[in-house]
Amino acid sequence: MLRCVPYPVEYQRVLSQRTSVIPHCTVVRSSDTFGNIVQTGYVADSHDAFMFESVGTIDVSKKRMPEALNPLFKYPTMLTNTDASMLNAIKYIGAPVNGADEWVVRLSEYLHNNFVYESGATSVTTTAAQAFALGKGVCQDYTHVAIAMCRELGIPARYVNGFMIGEGATHAWLEYYDGAVWQAYDPTNNRVVDDTYIKIAHGRDFDDCSINRGRFCGTAQQEIKVSLMVERVRKMSQ
Repeated sequence: MLRCVPYPVEYQRVLSQRTSVIPHCTVVRSSDTFGNIVQTGYVADSHDAFMFESVGTIDVSKKRMPEALNPLFKYPTMLTNTDASMLNAIKYIGAPVNGADEWVVRLSEYLHNNFVYESGATSVTTTAAQAFALGKGVCQDYTHVAIAMCRELGIPARYVNGFMIGEGATHAWLEYYDGAVWQAYDPTNNRVVDDTYIKIAHGRDFDDCSINRGRFCGTAQQEIKVSLMVERVRKMSQ
């Protein structure tokens, strides 16, 4: 199961997109519960590697459209529960005074000053509380912690998987609901999400919107490698 096609929304217009799979198999395109585009397939023949490539061009703007709230994004999940230390941190940051926008900025500043980015310190099963106790992690952990703390204060929040301009790997950030519109913020880089980001999928947490997921039969050891390049192809008119 692959999620590698940009999320279909008005501020992301897909101009072209192609997914290639090796070994070749029939790929069926559909959408999941959250509206993410999903491509699924099955390789029946014996193989020792599975590869996929997604290539395309997308027109991204900063515009955000009003959207109804799915109540699922108000509640914690297994990966986004809070604990006593996180509740103490919320008290330290202080209650929202001027709405969700201002509080998310303060939250991001807190994580920027008290959290360390360290690859390999956590895994895809690390919860927000575990990562917070460690005080370190990757973008997934920053996002889970931020989502958990937002929901604790009654601010609906959701996990976003996607790409940033440049070369590297996939990235994660959060979207929070301001009462009418889902706003996007990147707690890992302590900045507002702009048109240099490409949204692929969203969900309650990482488990809902991972880029790839699958199962193989056999005794082989599994190793996953990711290579990503996002570049601006032309300057868009303002």
